[in-house]
Amino acid sequence: MQVGQTLTRSAARRCVPPAVALVLLLCTTPVAAQASIGEKTITDQAAGYQMRLAYPQIGLPPADSAMQDYTQALVDDFKQTLQARDPREPPYFAELRYSVVRNDEAVVSILFSYSIYTGGAHPNLAQTAFNFLMPDGVRVFLPDVVGNDGIQRVSDLAVADLTARLTGPSGMSDPAWIRTGAAPYADNFETFELLADEDRRRVRPVRRRRVCRRSTEGTHSARRVTGRDARGSANSAAVV
Repeated sequence: MQVGQTLTRSAARRCVPPAVALVLLLCTTPVAAQASIGEKTITDQAAGYQMRLAYPQIGLPPADSAMQDYTQALVDDFKQTLQARDPREPPYFAELRYSVVRNDEAVVSILFSYSIYTGGAHPNLAQTAFNFLMPDGVRVFLPDVVGNDGIQRVSDLAVADLTARLTGPSGMSDPAWIRTGAAPYADNFETFELLADEDRRRVRPVRRRRVCRRSTEGTHSARRVTGRDARGSANSAAVV
């Protein structure tokens, strides 16, 4: 196994493609200061598998530890799965990539994309986001941004949007699956990007069943709510 480290320039904001996420406007102002982004990689390869996992480091211990622990957990899980691999199967693989979608004085937001093949018809893809408040690098979660009441509103918007797009005579999904996958629980909206001008949230697949293979996007008017950040301080955001 090789563990490598390279230092890169601060990453620019990624352009998020259309029709991939639920969007709620936030009252935040972009600023110029950026964290210096370094990169670490974990690679390993043999006859029956290969893996390459890359993750960033921003120079703040709470943030760096969280992303390193996340990556190492993926490595450990992949290696455990390898133990059950049949030699007649195609080679397994695991690849972790990331995009720095926001990097300024207020927030560093990083979106991970994890592609893994451990047998079957096709690989699987999972996305996980880490949003860190600056300058301390404390990770923030959706209830910290919108409050517990805001989760219900996010759920209502997601259910309405997904139902309109994915059901009907030629629909891709069952309305009951949508209501379950976008129910008002914070872990259903665990992956979100806390951007400077808007907050893009991806509806995760249901653990028991997959709601759909793609997520959707909608834009809504805003009102102000107050929640608490990971340090217990009150913060305000504009959500629907």
